[in-house]
Amino acid sequence: MWKLRRRLFTLASALTLVTGVSAALPSLAQAAPRVSEIRIGVHPGKLRVVVESNAKLPVSAFTLAAPYRVVLDLPDVAWQIDAAGGEKTTGFIVSYRFGHFSPGKSRVVFDLKRPAVVDKAFHLPPRGKAPWRLVVELKPVSAAEFARRAKPPPRPDKARPNQAAVFMPLPRPRPQGKAPKKVVVIDPGHGGIDPGALGRKGIHEKRITLAMARQLRDALVARGRYQVVMTRDRDIFVRLRERIAMARLATSSNSKQTKKRSTLERDNAASRILQRSRHRTGKRSSGDNRKSR
Repeated sequence: MWKLRRRLFTLASALTLVTGVSAALPSLAQAAPRVSEIRIGVHPGKLRVVVESNAKLPVSAFTLAAPYRVVLDLPDVAWQIDAAGGEKTTGFIVSYRFGHFSPGKSRVVFDLKRPAVVDKAFHLPPRGKAPWRLVVELKPVSAAEFARRAKPPPRPDKARPNQAAVFMPLPRPRPQGKAPKKVVVIDPGHGGIDPGALGRKGIHEKRITLAMARQLRDALVARGRYQVVMTRDRDIFVRLRERIAMARLATSSNSKQTKKRSTLERDNAASRILQRSRHRTGKRSSGDNRKSR
């Protein structure tokens, strides 16, 4: 009787697990919306920006000065457009750039010749072969009007720390008698919303720095003498303070002071570094946004 109850309990647990996994599969299968085109049209007294996608995209807009910019924040999307198209000047829009900005958020930044603001923003549903379209109308204004209507960028959500950076674990303590590997931190510049310079063949600097960093990492790892950590290993935006915190976190295991601590104490110290970095990022997000564009 006891064996029968045990088998029934095991069967019920297995069915519960299968049911839970099956319920989770639809949410896992949901991919990020895809942006297939960004168009800019010139109309009397305004410019119309159209963002085409396979889903309705909520948008949050704000402006930045010195230089004049209009910023559109979107949910995390898959970009399927040519970045070189953003280098073309249309009307008072000098250029635009796009990319992943933070977890769950993508961003489009329009550089302007003169002050302008968002006059209207609305959605057009699919019709025929046309997909969902986010339409944003920009109209030029005076510098005084721009300053009066300017809105600061939204503050980062402190409840959701920036997890865009690829945080690597600390090297594990090695047995006595073996020299520990030297830690090398590679920081590929730019990434995500920060593309860097554009080359003659239309390749952004962020792609070149990441490719070079990967080659350097592979060469160091092949020698077997180094523990390599990269601040980013994909096309994401990582704030400067988080890059510094990651380097300190990785290299702290080799310092004389940290060697005297336990692994738990070292992890706690590194966590405090990252936490201070995120709090400072939240307080000075406006300045960081200005520098990163």
